[in-house]
Amino acid sequence: MALSLERDPRFWAAVLAAPEVARGAAFDQAVDIAAIVANPAVLPLRATHGGFLICALDPPGWVRELHSLFRKEGWGREVHGAAKAALALCFGQGMQALVTYEARANPRSRPPRSFGFEPMGDFIVAPHLAREGAALAEAELRGWILTRRAWEGAPAFKRMTRTCL
Repeated sequence: MALSLERDPRFWAAVLAAPEVARGAAFDQAVDIAAIVANPAVLPLRATHGGFLICALDPPGWVRELHSLFRKEGWGREVHGAAKAALALCFGQGMQALVTYEARANPRSRPPRSFGFEPMGDFIVAPHLAREGAALAEAELRGWILTRRAWEGAPAFKRMTRTCL
C-alpha cells in the first residue's frame, strides 16, 4: 500500500466530514484540520480513502501518537495495508513507541493485537469528553502502546517482511 505525505487540508476535511469519521475522530468537538496538518510535528499520511495523522510527542520523534481517519470505503484491507506501511515508515525513521486510543463507544477504534499493540490499562473517563447528558461509554477511552520490539515480533510484521524478501 502506497502512502503519501498530504498537507492539503481539503483532503483531510473531506475525510473528516464523512459521518462515520466525524463523530469518532473529533468527539463532536471543533477541529482545525488545516492547523493540524500544517504542523511540522504531524506526519499526515494519505491513503486512498483516508489516512493517518501521526504526531511526534517528543523532539526527536521517538514517541508518537496515532490517529486513524478512514471513510467506510477504506475499512478493512486498505486500513490494514496502510497501517503496515505507516508503521514501517515511522519505525524506519527511529520511532521507538506509538500510542493511540480506543473509544469504548467505537469498537473500530481498537488497534490490532496482531501488530503488537498492547492496552496500557482499563477504560477511563476522559474529562474533556464527559459532558452533561452523554452516555458514560462515549467518554471512556483506553490507551494502547506499540513498541518497536513488539512490532518487530508481531505476526503482521513477520508476514510483511516474509512477503517483501
